[in-house]
Amino acid sequence: MSPLYFNLGKTLTDALTELDLNHLKAVPNELAVELVDNLPEAGGVYAYIHLFDPHDPYHPPVEHLPDTDYRGYLKSGTGFDYMIEAQSREAGDIPEEEKEQIRGLYQGEIAYEDAVLGRILDALAENGQLEETVIFFVGDHGEELWEHGHLGHGNWSYNESIHVPLVAYWPGLLEGGRTRSDLVSIADINPTILNGLGLEYPPEAVISRPLHLPADPERIVFSERIDTTDNETTKAQATVITPRATLTYYENLDTYELYLAEDYAQRNEVSAEYPELFAELKALLEDYHSDNAERRERFNPYSGEMSPAELQQQLEQLRAIGYIQ
Repeated sequence: MSPLYFNLGKTLTDALTELDLNHLKAVPNELAVELVDNLPEAGGVYAYIHLFDPHDPYHPPVEHLPDTDYRGYLKSGTGFDYMIEAQSREAGDIPEEEKEQIRGLYQGEIAYEDAVLGRILDALAENGQLEETVIFFVGDHGEELWEHGHLGHGNWSYNESIHVPLVAYWPGLLEGGRTRSDLVSIADINPTILNGLGLEYPPEAVISRPLHLPADPERIVFSERIDTTDNETTKAQATVITPRATLTYYENLDTYELYLAEDYAQRNEVSAEYPELFAELKALLEDYHSDNAERRERFNPYSGEMSPAELQQQLEQLRAIGYIQ
């Protein structure tokens, strides 16, 4: 985004946050609960509910603030200014009590969203819709809290960023009350829905696997960060995750990092110690990129330049679902 757009947006957000942050946090989620509470008995509703927390800046409602002895200026939360400033500081320059307070604020935001989700599920149960509703609860990214010396998200592909919650509920299709033992991906949601609804699709079009299939102990999944900025620290990244190890390629650094699965905190980079494993996972990444290039060529109808008519059609579709006015 341009500096002008960023600064205007940040200034407006800061002003609204200072006016009444608790109210701002409550309104969207209250509307979500109200939406669910008023679903028609006939069903046939699709709802996408985006609960923004936990996300920086960390500023949970008062009832979810950490119960600690901390009395500093971060007692009630962090602001955008602090987050931007802290992200540019070395981890060793930030007092440990500040770090612990921020971790507590992050936990407070998790507790807040947990309470909201509980109310949504209660509303579904009370109006008799729960057994007739398919639910996917998923995070889009995690937050780095100095596990590798960084604060925030979007710059790196460590477990704290890409290992996100995924809870699926589908009476009659998914066996409830269990945790998967194999690797899964949020990309698995799409084929699960298509299969569950009995809709056909070319399986070669996706690198994913329906969640209702039996666990696959040899499953391999991928995570990718596409470069969308000119920031040299956030270039494209690609990660392959196997039951044995994880390998990430950082394009801007032209370097790889290999971690064994038992090293979940990813403290010990071992590409030099395991050259054969490194070569195996590197080949998987190369195949992944090659396969995706073929998929884009075959299945993406707008992989090239769009004609004026195609562009207009895209705009009309975006307008129809509310993305543009």
